[in-house]
Amino acid sequence: MFNELSLHEWVIFVCGGGITFFLIWLLSRKVAEVGKDTYEEKHYYRQQDFIAAFHELKNYIDHIDVPIFMVCYQHVGMSLTLRNQIKKTFPFFANTIAYDANQYVHQYYQEILLDILRHPAFCQAIEAQPLKEINEIEIIFELPKAYHFKLSLNSFDEHHVLSNVVLVTLIDQSQLVSLNKMRSDFVAHASHELRTPLTSLDGFIQTLLGVGVEDPQLQKKFLEIMQLQVARMIRLTNGLLTLSRVERDEYQLITQKTNLRTVLGQALEEMSIKMDLANITFEYNDITEHQDAFIYADPDQLFQIFHNLLENAMRYAPLGKGKVGKVICDFYFSDNDVKWPGAGWVVAISDNGPGIDKQHIPRLTERFYRADDKNGGTGLGLSIVKHLITRHRGSLAIESTKGQGSSFLVWFPTIDTSLSEVSL
Repeated sequence: MFNELSLHEWVIFVCGGGITFFLIWLLSRKVAEVGKDTYEEKHYYRQQDFIAAFHELKNYIDHIDVPIFMVCYQHVGMSLTLRNQIKKTFPFFANTIAYDANQYVHQYYQEILLDILRHPAFCQAIEAQPLKEINEIEIIFELPKAYHFKLSLNSFDEHHVLSNVVLVTLIDQSQLVSLNKMRSDFVAHASHELRTPLTSLDGFIQTLLGVGVEDPQLQKKFLEIMQLQVARMIRLTNGLLTLSRVERDEYQLITQKTNLRTVLGQALEEMSIKMDLANITFEYNDITEHQDAFIYADPDQLFQIFHNLLENAMRYAPLGKGKVGKVICDFYFSDNDVKWPGAGWVVAISDNGPGIDKQHIPRLTERFYRADDKNGGTGLGLSIVKHLITRHRGSLAIESTKGQGSSFLVWFPTIDTSLSEVSL
């Protein structure tokens, strides 16, 4: 066949085939470029839609006074394009989870947010979000501060531009759980504490009404005991009311500047009179060189802290029969950031009493807890002191040696220290 073709026809055949091949190659290349441009254009617009929707959502939740944060789980099957898109959009990352939060979270829950994101229950819930198997979880942290959270997880529709983003609402139930526990503890402890004097009163009343007591001296003795039991119940109810008020105000910010030395002096002046009447030696050492000792404090609550501690020291000061009780109050400035949270004023109140066993010291500030029932306390005084010190951003340390006495040291931050803590 090819032999029958002339040279001219052969040239035309070869050239025609080459031109056809070139046209096919050129057309396929053009189609590929158009397809690529279309894909890149589509990807570009989708990325822009994602960024716009993300920032619109972020702006919206920033104006809500509820802790809300957005997360995106970078799973294995996720495309490289989507991974890059997430990296460009989300500002924070915790392992395989990209996240951002509203202003409320940053202001109140920043310190605990990473712990939530890394919690096994949360990671499991996020991984299950494509199937929408888990919509609500609970996370509990015990130390250093007790938190009880309920988290509500909500995903967008699979066709939505933010389909890979999960919106998490944080419901803080810590205070509610704490109040419920405190309520149950209160009922149990208060019932126990009130039952003893009430039982005593009931016994004496039945004796006086039933059998009858003719001896005036015995009647007087019974009535005096009944009066003591009533006084104990009054102290107990007053202590409970005070503790309730203190716990109610514990989280309210104090902005009033108060001279610590002035309030301490008022408490010392009142208690020194009582100590003189009780034949207890009192010593006061002010080693602050009369510097200005201003702190953010409620003067009445500050007075109550010192009054309770001085009264407690006075109650335990006598070491034994024939011994002279002694109470010492030291006031000084400390920049020891190992023992205390930072620079601040320290008031140390010490006694030469019998001391406290080491096993009791960690529990002394628990309500109704008493290391010794002999002195007739309600077990609420140190609990009130602890709550008041916490409200003033202070710290309490208890030191005791059996047979030598005890020291209660209270640290208060300076105004500069308080300001730095608030800014942090």
